[in-house]
Amino acid sequence: MSVYKRLLVLGMCAAVLASPLQASASDISVGGALIVDGHNTDSKATDEDRETARGAIEDYCSLKKDGIDDKSITEKLDAICRKYSDKVAGIKTVSGLNELVKSAKGQMSAALTGTGTGGSTGSQDSDNTSSSLEDVKADAEAELTDYYGISKLNTYDPDTLKIIYDSFIEELKKMTSTQGVEQLLVSAKKQMDELDVSNAPVEEKEPDLPAPTDYVQVGGNWVTPVATYGQRVNVVLPIVNMAKETAYDVIVTPLLDTDPEVWPFDIEQSSYTVKLDALAGENVNGDAMARRQEITWNFKTRKDVTSGYKKIGFNVQYTNSAGEQVNTTLNTYVKAVGAPGSGKGDSTSTPRLIVTGFETNPAEVKAGDAFNLVIHMKNTSKRTAISNVEFTLKAAAEGKDEDAVYEAFLPVAGSSTIYVESIPADGTTDISIDLKSKADLAQKPYVLNINMKYEDENLKEFTADSSVSIPVHQDARFEVSEPEVMPSAIEVGSESNIMFSIYNTGKTTLYNVSVRFEGDSISGGDAFVGNIQPGGTGQVDTMITGMAPTMDEGMIKAIISYEDNETNKTEVEKEISLFVSEPYYPEDMDMGMDMMEEEPKGMPAWAIVLIVLAVIAAGAAAAVIVRKKKKARAQSLLESELADSIGDESKDEKGE
Repeated sequence: MSVYKRLLVLGMCAAVLASPLQASASDISVGGALIVDGHNTDSKATDEDRETARGAIEDYCSLKKDGIDDKSITEKLDAICRKYSDKVAGIKTVSGLNELVKSAKGQMSAALTGTGTGGSTGSQDSDNTSSSLEDVKADAEAELTDYYGISKLNTYDPDTLKIIYDSFIEELKKMTSTQGVEQLLVSAKKQMDELDVSNAPVEEKEPDLPAPTDYVQVGGNWVTPVATYGQRVNVVLPIVNMAKETAYDVIVTPLLDTDPEVWPFDIEQSSYTVKLDALAGENVNGDAMARRQEITWNFKTRKDVTSGYKKIGFNVQYTNSAGEQVNTTLNTYVKAVGAPGSGKGDSTSTPRLIVTGFETNPAEVKAGDAFNLVIHMKNTSKRTAISNVEFTLKAAAEGKDEDAVYEAFLPVAGSSTIYVESIPADGTTDISIDLKSKADLAQKPYVLNINMKYEDENLKEFTADSSVSIPVHQDARFEVSEPEVMPSAIEVGSESNIMFSIYNTGKTTLYNVSVRFEGDSISGGDAFVGNIQPGGTGQVDTMITGMAPTMDEGMIKAIISYEDNETNKTEVEKEISLFVSEPYYPEDMDMGMDMMEEEPKGMPAWAIVLIVLAVIAAGAAAAVIVRKKKKARAQSLLESELADSIGDESKDEKGE
């Protein structure tokens, strides 16, 4: 049987064997094109599509081997099947899978050309031989075209690949034997395989980024984040696909580096890679900003980062619509804020000496008392030590003493200058001094200035100033005048007027001064005085009602309360003498009342009215006179006490 008849028989057998499989989309061949589940051949290939293509190649190989007894032919078919099955995994689109399956089938068909189970073809006439050679050439050209289409998907030099293909097509036309056609086909495929990306030189395997086909870019006007040393910051990379077609399998990886100028963040984990399934193109949405996707990382800024804008890079890898894998690098910026003195060229920068805090002992400084002050200092330079450090403490001027300003704090002994030999880079030290506050200071914070002189490692001199604010407290002081109780003895149900003055003899304001009275025999009398300034006076004038007879020594309590400038409340008690008794009714009162009722019978009514009015007027006049005398006496007492107080303070200051 001739080769052609055998091929015809094999084709018929393949058709019969393939008919049960036509219900499955995994092995349908129409005009050499693979159809996978009705998908558009321009769509992205799925794993299921790849399995379908692999199955079609293996099934076709099985059909071709059926009835072949020549072991060398079956081994050649198996080798072709394995080769193309292995290529399936690298194909990204359905159209690419179709081309691969067509190429595999063509090469397996070509492997059977010229084979037979017995007999010689030498007895065929010249016309048949000529027809056979043309068929072999046609098959070889089709196979070479398919192989060229597959090779374009994985070549690193498409121009050279095209030259090889064109030259072999020309040489194919000149071949005069089937053996020459087969050798030419093998040689052409070998040269095409040498241009596969797996054989590319190193410099061409990893081309300079971004690739010419790159359309993925940084999208939008994102605000530059501020990365402060030692703190965490969110870094956002907004990316957008500017191509018409969708990009798939987008993998974004930050370009980590141990150099803080290249990567200003701590490397806290081995990978920060983020994967996006797809980036939509213009065919999905014409608005680029609507297609933008934002990837966010949370990084911790390095403590040794230097101040300035830092460019950070991200490697982006994706697959375009042609199934090609593209790599590119996207850059964004962060504004780094380094520690003081950590900028570039720190060896020539100014080392900073700052106050980080202070303490006093005792914790509360009172006017006129001595205390110990401890100030914490820090050299903020990370690289430069300082030496020959001189601190001069000087309190701000407060008040006047005989027309000369004076300082709020003075050293208890010695000078107000402190010397420290050296402070290492990024080191700290404490300075201590004993001070005494002036006795007449008002209650408020007072500033203590710190002047500093020091040298760096090159003996270059620097100066700096700082300050601390020390709160000074004054004890509240006040005096109460002798209360006037009118009358000092009352009956149950009657009232007594109590008056006294509160003198603020301290240096701090008394806030929310109020008075209340407590006693078993009285009620009422609560009074609110308000705020009393230093040197001021508050007046208390209130009425007390007798509620029960006095059972003790006749003393009631006046409780005076006030607040300081920190709303701390204080109460002071003062005792006041007041007796309350039961009402007294004499036995002959009824007789006297009867006589009083009889006597006025002869008196006219208008006379009685005049008498009553006269009594009321006399009582009112007497009350006014008594009140004026009391106020005059209180004012005189206040002036006398203030004069005595001023005289005592003058003596104290002269004694200092």
